[in-house]
Amino acid sequence: MTLRRLMLLGIALAALTSCRASTDVCVRQRSVPSSECDALRAFYESTGGPGWKDQRGWLQSEQVYDWHGVGCTDGHATASSLNYNELAGVGYRPLSASSRSCVR
Repeated sequence: MTLRRLMLLGIALAALTSCRASTDVCVRQRSVPSSECDALRAFYESTGGPGWKDQRGWLQSEQVYDWHGVGCTDGHATASSLNYNELAGVGYRPLSASSRSCVR
């Protein structure tokens, strides 16, 4: 294999591993419906999440309410507070006031 093919294979494997890991957290977590977790993951990825100023917990913690800027009420993601966090890409606007009452 040429060096170029090896590099492309490595990049593809890294992308698949990253995608699988971020998907798995939404399967394992139980704090909100998996569809809401998937939407938050898509938001993170479409707004440059890895480059955010503060990305604590995102796609790492199995409790969505532990993700920086996410709040929950009655088992649903209901708030986002990510002002001044260097989001890029798709437009961002807060959902509602923050609350942390998801089932723990």
